[in-house]
Amino acid sequence: MVTTKRRGRKRAPRSSKPERRSELLTQAAQLINERGFSNLSLGDIADAVGIKREGIYYYYKNRFDILLAIVKPIAEELVADLKLILERDIPAGEKLRLGVENHLARFERAHVQARIALREWYFQEDEAILDKMRPIWEAYGNLWIKLVREGQRTKVFRSDIDARVAAFGILGMCNWISRWYNPQKRIGVRELIDSYARLALGGIAAGNDEARPC
Repeated sequence: MVTTKRRGRKRAPRSSKPERRSELLTQAAQLINERGFSNLSLGDIADAVGIKREGIYYYYKNRFDILLAIVKPIAEELVADLKLILERDIPAGEKLRLGVENHLARFERAHVQARIALREWYFQEDEAILDKMRPIWEAYGNLWIKLVREGQRTKVFRSDIDARVAAFGILGMCNWISRWYNPQKRIGVRELIDSYARLALGGIAAGNDEARPC
């Protein structure tokens, strides 16, 4: 007796877990950028990826979990890279320039994700996200304060400005581009880095600027 093998229909190859996770985050980031986080639903993300809504729960618990997965890696990279900059044996002014570059270069590598990560109001809706992000941002701010203090100690930066005020002023200036920068316009990230580094250094460089205003 001759038996024949049943030939089933070939299944379409499934995306691997890392690929699908990356696709989910990419689509979610794009939707947040276009609509805002408050208007984001898991159904919207599922439709964009082409899966059922229930499929998202295999990767993430809720939309806040997705938001954290988008912003936390960027924040941790900023901290890690700034630590390496501070460890280098170079003048504080050069460290400041590299710090500005480290911050703004995120808009060149991952513009949408960087915009989301640096818009703090996205985190106000969930205390759990705030609890996880707050220590990272505090560590990052403290590194900037350390950088400014090093420059003041070595007399590269003016000493009549509070280091915390100077550090947060530079960060605020850099973060603001998340509200207006458009990669489709004529201004490129490299030009922004150069301009912002000049502005930051011009504002705190030691010299005649320490004289009292008239």
